[in-house]
Amino acid sequence: MKLKRIFTLVLAITLLASFAPNALAAEDKYSQDTGTITAVDTENKKIEVTLADGSTWVFNYNADTTFLSAEDGSVISAASLKAGQRFTAWRSTIATRSLPPQSFLYTMIVTLEDGKDYANAFAVGSVADGGNRLTNQAGDLILNLANADILALGEKGLTKLKASSIKAGAQVIAWYSIVAQSMPAQASPAKVLVITTGSGSVHMPKTGAPLQMSLAISALVLSAAGLGTVIFNMRHDKKED
Repeated sequence: MKLKRIFTLVLAITLLASFAPNALAAEDKYSQDTGTITAVDTENKKIEVTLADGSTWVFNYNADTTFLSAEDGSVISAASLKAGQRFTAWRSTIATRSLPPQSFLYTMIVTLEDGKDYANAFAVGSVADGGNRLTNQAGDLILNLANADILALGEKGLTKLKASSIKAGAQVIAWYSIVAQSMPAQASPAKVLVITTGSGSVHMPKTGAPLQMSLAISALVLSAAGLGTVIFNMRHDKKED
């Protein structure tokens, strides 16, 4: 009996060691992908896509997943997605080993109509006027954010962000279609989505699809409970001895 409990103790410790670091170390990481939607299953909340490298993936989503129009940055529904549409997406770094692999989708910017993609990637080279005036790294384009709606990707949907949070080195997506032909050129986007602030913080949801993270946490709790039970039984046996 004691040998069995010692084995259970070793197993519990092993589970704690294997699940705890993985569950905690996976936070605040994500993968950015571009590609084309090939199929949408709204009933099961799955989107099959072909990425830029030609690989096939399945993105799982839920009510917290945010879909944005590449035309104006407005929130759209998963039901509006169709095969053939191009996208930029941010998903969990955790993926299944199935074929095709599956991963949880946080945010997807979708081009609903050809010729109406005004979501422009912008790498910030310098910042002025408290973050309201951004110059790109090439120095040939300025974004004026005084009247822009500045957003970031939070754990559940979009969150407001102050312009002062944006630093040199930040990565943003700006929605604009008109560029003033000055030297350097200038644009006044209506909306800006901040991917990284440039200060080292990443405005993305924590990784780990809800199900996967729940399984890891459940295993951690069960392991801890099992460890506690074994220790209690061992102490009880000691008293009986």
